[in-house]
Amino acid sequence: MTEKLTIAKILERPYFKQAKVYADARALERIVEWAHVLEVEDVGNLLNGNELILTTGLTWKGSEAKCLKFLREIINKNAAGLVIDMGRVVKVIPERMIELAQKENFPLILIFSEIRYIDVTHDIHTYIINQQKKVVEDLEHFSSQLNQLLLMGEGIFSLLNLFFKFTGQAVAYSPVKGRMICAPHSGYFKSDEERVDEKAGNHKFCFPVLVMNQSFGQLVTAPCAKENHFTSLALDRCATAVAQEILRSMYWEEKQLNRENQWIAQWVDGLLSEKEIKERLAKIKPNLLFQWCGILIIESRNDAFDDPPALLLHQNMMLRMVFSHESFFILPLNRANRFIIIILNLNHSRSDQLIDRAIIKAMHAYKHYINDDQLIWGVSGKTQPLNGIHQSVLEAIEVIDVQSHIGLLKDPFHHSLHIYQVINHLNKNDRLLPFIREQIGNLEVTRNERTVDLLHTLKVYLECGGSKKEAAAKLFISRQSLYKRLAQINERLGGDIEQPRRRLSIELALVGLDYLNKTRP
Repeated sequence: MTEKLTIAKILERPYFKQAKVYADARALERIVEWAHVLEVEDVGNLLNGNELILTTGLTWKGSEAKCLKFLREIINKNAAGLVIDMGRVVKVIPERMIELAQKENFPLILIFSEIRYIDVTHDIHTYIINQQKKVVEDLEHFSSQLNQLLLMGEGIFSLLNLFFKFTGQAVAYSPVKGRMICAPHSGYFKSDEERVDEKAGNHKFCFPVLVMNQSFGQLVTAPCAKENHFTSLALDRCATAVAQEILRSMYWEEKQLNRENQWIAQWVDGLLSEKEIKERLAKIKPNLLFQWCGILIIESRNDAFDDPPALLLHQNMMLRMVFSHESFFILPLNRANRFIIIILNLNHSRSDQLIDRAIIKAMHAYKHYINDDQLIWGVSGKTQPLNGIHQSVLEAIEVIDVQSHIGLLKDPFHHSLHIYQVINHLNKNDRLLPFIREQIGNLEVTRNERTVDLLHTLKVYLECGGSKKEAAAKLFISRQSLYKRLAQINERLGGDIEQPRRRLSIELALVGLDYLNKTRP
């Protein structure tokens, strides 16, 4: 592990042995990332920060104002320190310059012996480059050891313990759910609240553990006295290794569950009793308590679910992950171009509305991950009893069928279909079109301009709740013209269109017509 180059270390170099230094202990700890010779009046944007500035004072000799302006500018640019070659150009520096440097805890180094700046910069740059090279080599060695542990499947603690041995820094994995894992032990960390506080301590590193773009927790080091860039880089690699270990565990767990999903198909097909279902669930997840059970069906129009088994397994993992983040336990089943997913809600405190919101949130995360715009999904109502889940499958399929006609729903749940449950049922039994013709067929016998106007007029009139004034305004016609059209409509439909039951039938037929025409009403 490498250490940063500080002013104190530079002063140990031979060419600074007889230098006069104006700097306290805090100033000597300033980090030096580069050395730069500067002979200009206006510093401008010439510095990036943490440079050791070397100068002869050529541009400000004899002028106290220019001298102080130069010092103020390099301090504001966060330079590491200032080295002045005394005797060649500048014989003495103003007292105010020394006072300003000491006030700002800024190292001021005066050299009275003859040195060459080219030798100084070469020495400092060589040291910095060698240190950076060593950092890269150490990181490569650390990454190689992490990979060996991953291949052996030693678990998360072994990865954290390697980080501790390599950097000397205590580290903890704080998962989103569950107990944290510490290396070498939890004594280096205080309360649970402090362990995830990135602002606690000046030199405390924290990196998220991301698996398939989902946060599973974070790695955090114990507070340390000195900032160390190597520790930060090593923690980043350790976080990646922990994510890989989590993904490996998820893969094998999913593979094991996939081998045992024969009974899930039997459950979906209604071949298991309530008792058998509960016994099977207890074997998979002991002490499983859930408040709500339902069916989610995901269907893709671009054959996304016809992938090889390994990719389907990967999608199962992604589904399980996004739903577990929302406190659901799922049992996925792939059939043809559909995912049939049994959802069990583990959060007993949330209402049905909050369950809906949580499912939507999980599906948004899933769609974002697979980047599939052709994805259609639907959710059934609550399954009661558990062995009646086949009916829930039909409900979820009905939600998907409706969306294939009217477009994607904002809330694709069976209880949100409302009138479309009736329309979809009529359509499946080939009764929708005859019903439409019976109710409003006389308005669409021909497709000339007059009949289309009458159909549109009727739709607008009913949408306005029977308000003739509002309907005439929306149709951009006079009220007298509307009266004439309504009289024609009433005559064609056999009268009584204002009666409640008759009006309800006409409205249902109009929505059904839009449904068949695949347009959102």
